[in-house]
Amino acid sequence: MSLPRTSLNTFLKTARSHLQNHKNPSSIPLTFVIGNESADLDSLCSAILLAYLKTYTSNGNGQGNRKGFYIPLSNLKRADLRLRPELKPVLSRANLEVGDLITLCDLPFSLPADQDQAQTQAQDQNQDEEKRKGVEKDTRWFLVDHNLLTGPLSHFNTSIIGVIDHHLDEGQHTGLALSPEGEGRLIKTVGSCASLVIQTFRESWPPSNDTSCVEWDREVAALAMGPVVGDTANLGDRGKTTGVDCEAVGGAYWEEIEGAKGDLEGLGVGEILRKDYKSWREGGMNLGISAAVKDLSFLVEKGGGREGFLVKVEGFSKERGLDLFVVMTMFQGEGGFRRELLLYARNARSVKVAERFERGARERLGLRGWKEGMLDGDGEEGWRRCWIQEKTENSRKQVAPLLREAML
Repeated sequence: MSLPRTSLNTFLKTARSHLQNHKNPSSIPLTFVIGNESADLDSLCSAILLAYLKTYTSNGNGQGNRKGFYIPLSNLKRADLRLRPELKPVLSRANLEVGDLITLCDLPFSLPADQDQAQTQAQDQNQDEEKRKGVEKDTRWFLVDHNLLTGPLSHFNTSIIGVIDHHLDEGQHTGLALSPEGEGRLIKTVGSCASLVIQTFRESWPPSNDTSCVEWDREVAALAMGPVVGDTANLGDRGKTTGVDCEAVGGAYWEEIEGAKGDLEGLGVGEILRKDYKSWREGGMNLGISAAVKDLSFLVEKGGGREGFLVKVEGFSKERGLDLFVVMTMFQGEGGFRRELLLYARNARSVKVAERFERGARERLGLRGWKEGMLDGDGEEGWRRCWIQEKTENSRKQVAPLLREAML
């Protein structure tokens, strides 16, 4: 049986209480719903949405809630919530505040060392090994808006119970449908992962004429619509929008979300690069890609000019132990929607990968030089190339696989 319904606000307070009162070890494991490491609007909202729906309804097979309470976990530190101004208009319509979200800082246990930073941080990996194994056994993880845990959370890939995602299939956790602990694995190309969550629960969500339930449903709908209209440019991006997205949303408040999302004036270059960042490990090398909603000229000026900006790019890459780092920009410019791409290779091996990517992707992505090679470089500081990306339908979802293929 599903639990009695509540508002989203009460749900998050109850989730926090479950987390704070949990005793380790426990006969009842903590069940988390978590989005990807970029912690963008789609990931954050989809995690809350899925956790709420999983907690208060039966699953897609008509069976009762088997895991009890699902805790939505925002995949970022609490201090980094300030990098997500677009959250405010969405959460406010759902009668929530940014401070209501549960973050990595609220976990009752310490995360293992980030594998990508292992070379740059001196840590005793063995000291907490037994404690880590106990935590793994005492937690369950449902992934939304990604299908593989990365970074410090990668240690918990052995405890995955479900996946709902719209990204490249990493080919992991394929046995969830057959496992007694599994709660399904859905990976489908749509504009917003929130659309998949809505589609999954559309039939099983119980209708109600109760005044409170009607208001709570309105809040849930507002939370769901935010990432749908945000990720599909108000359903106008032909390269992303699908029928599933159109079915998921009726109205829109895209302009309000986009206005907040594009407000980067109060952020430094490092914060902008961290704001929407994802990483991968392939072929023994580390790749990171940051996406920004302002053009490179804005970032260069924000960094204090060419040299200052490049120092910050190098520092960001070094701090994360990256071999390859990419900055992808997307913005409204002359003639409409525009994209730019900066690729930075930090060592001899990664330079070969970068050159291989350039040869293979130049035509596919429509790459042409940016400002007469102003940010290009070869030498001790690394290999850099910066391009205007004319084929703007290719986002990080398409560029990352091309780079990862070149890394093999």
